[in-house]
Amino acid sequence: ACRIKGEDEAVIDARLKLASATRQVLANGLKVIGCSAPEKM
Repeated sequence: ACRIKGEDEAVIDARLKLASATRQVLANGLKVIGCSAPEKM
């Protein structure tokens, strides 16, 4: 089941922002330790 389809717009927006922030934090953390992140997983 897709947890984004059919949800309230505010919930969808919050989940997308959370996913984007998580991606940025992981990329920053990997950069600090000298690793590179793949474009897609």
